[in-house]
Amino acid sequence: MRVLVAAVTLGVLWAGAAAAQEVRVDDPWARASIGMVPNSAAYMTIHNRGSEPERLVAVSASVGVRAELHDHVMDGEVARMQQVGAIEIPAGGSASLAPGGLHIMLMGLAEPLAAGDSIDLTLSFERAGNLEVEAEVRPLREGNEGAGHQGHGAGHGQDPVQDQE
Repeated sequence: MRVLVAAVTLGVLWAGAAAAQEVRVDDPWARASIGMVPNSAAYMTIHNRGSEPERLVAVSASVGVRAELHDHVMDGEVARMQQVGAIEIPAGGSASLAPGGLHIMLMGLAEPLAAGDSIDLTLSFERAGNLEVEAEVRPLREGNEGAGHQGHGAGHGQDPVQDQE
């Protein structure tokens, strides 16, 4: 019986390791925060080299109170951010997390993110499990300091703040 349990356990571990090798992350980065604004965002491209679709279902970060998966949605003529339950990565395809689209919201930062720093992110996938990545903090783009979005204050959804998204 112990041999059977050990064999099943090894099989599950091998299957999880194989699924994890099917996911690759390119160019993970986070945007430097503005002053004392307690929010920022992280971006990357996630590749699924597997033959089955994959889903990014959660994320955690070494900074901030919480990290959430977000997308931009149109509300009439106004673009707003909205939390999403998962980000789909098609079999043999990729998902781009980029400014103006899908992204990881970093909320409740204890300290500002400064260009040149790095943060650790743990990406949780439905099939592949957890994947740890290090994201470089990059400076704000020139002229982007006025961009902001509604609903990312300390009370999430209570007051508008600039999150330089």
